[in-house]
Amino acid sequence: MTKWFAPSLSRRLVLALAIAFVLVWLVLVAIDAAAFKSAVARQQVLRPAAETLIETLAHADADAAALIVGASEVQFNRSRQGVGLDGVGDLLFRVESPDGRLAYASGPLAPLPIRSMAAKGGLVTVAGIAYDSIVVDSPAWRLWLLEPVVSTPVLLRWLSAELLVPMFIAFPLVVLPAWIAVRRGLAPLRTLAEQISARAPFDVSPLGVTPRHAELRPLIEAFETQLKRSREGIARERAFVQDAAHELRTPLAVICAQAHRLARADGETERAEARCALERATDRTSHLVHQLLTLARLEAGTIRPATPIDLVETVRQVLIGLAPRAEEAAVEVCLQSPDRLFVVADASALHSILENLVRNALTYCPAGSIVEVALGQDEGGVQIAVRDDGPGIAPADMPRLFERFERGAGVEAVGTGLGLAIVREAARRLGGSVSTGPGLHARGAGFTVRWRAPAS
Repeated sequence: MTKWFAPSLSRRLVLALAIAFVLVWLVLVAIDAAAFKSAVARQQVLRPAAETLIETLAHADADAAALIVGASEVQFNRSRQGVGLDGVGDLLFRVESPDGRLAYASGPLAPLPIRSMAAKGGLVTVAGIAYDSIVVDSPAWRLWLLEPVVSTPVLLRWLSAELLVPMFIAFPLVVLPAWIAVRRGLAPLRTLAEQISARAPFDVSPLGVTPRHAELRPLIEAFETQLKRSREGIARERAFVQDAAHELRTPLAVICAQAHRLARADGETERAEARCALERATDRTSHLVHQLLTLARLEAGTIRPATPIDLVETVRQVLIGLAPRAEEAAVEVCLQSPDRLFVVADASALHSILENLVRNALTYCPAGSIVEVALGQDEGGVQIAVRDDGPGIAPADMPRLFERFERGAGVEAVGTGLGLAIVREAARRLGGSVSTGPGLHARGAGFTVRWRAPAS
């Protein structure tokens, strides 16, 4: 029972066609009813019959006129009753000479003062029944022809019954081909569903299906696109896990070695050296794990709400946090910015960009270098630029600069190789991009992040 009432395109089609047929039926009934009332109002049926009858009486005397009209009344009413419609009343006739002598009158009309009631025709009431009357004259006779007024409910009942049979005959003739067409049209979709259901749980290989129907091609293309994204995502995650395991192996090995050294150290000096080496390895591992989690969060595409922030204040807080590292490296960090710069953006993404760009500059610049952070806003949006006058970037390293775990050849500084990858993903999160450029004083390296940010 539940399956029968489940949503179905076939049943929906049949229901839609049934509703359409009902609407067409109602419209046709309304059109026919309007046409009937218009014909009655213009006397398109009764007047020609009355004029033909009066011409027949042109040379008849009173007795002949009575016979002719009486026979016509019987014939007309018999024809009306033969139509088979319920509620059809009889026509009434009355014939008088120009001076008022009665030649013939239907039973209900005989005692009525018809000349005063319907001198020129129109609506009259006879024995409580409403009639439309028509008056036609000839030199010899005056004829009144009265037809019962058909009420609107009766008229609609007649027309509805008349149209109902052809509509019932036409309905299956229309629905059956449409239903067959839908069933045949959905057959490839069912086949596709069976093929997808038969695939292995983690099979993201291409479908390899080329549908004949143009309507199914967007669906297949969407499936293929999604499968391609899944393959790329799985490959990216596998590479990420492999790279992370490879990068974590070294600091963990150092931690293990220094822990053994600390445990077996004989003198205080040896224990202090082992303890310092262990702390450095632990800090490096902690930083690497933090970078890995940050990159994983950014690549996962988790949307965080944008909030109004003061970009200048955010930069200052990041630089304050990195001040001890800058002092240790003997590198000067300066900020070029307006007093305030309010934007609506993802604060965590901005923090990741600033921290990693400045931290990279502090890591690779020698003592005595300068790192400049510049903020700006123009019609193109907001930009953050970090430039230094350090050793710069070798041209051979540029193509892989923003890849994960990539570090320049010959670089001796200790790093994770994830900083610029995090910057790229964070810039994408903002809806922008990161580009490289010249550093300070025609030396070093520069990075600029641009994005369109609405004013707060």
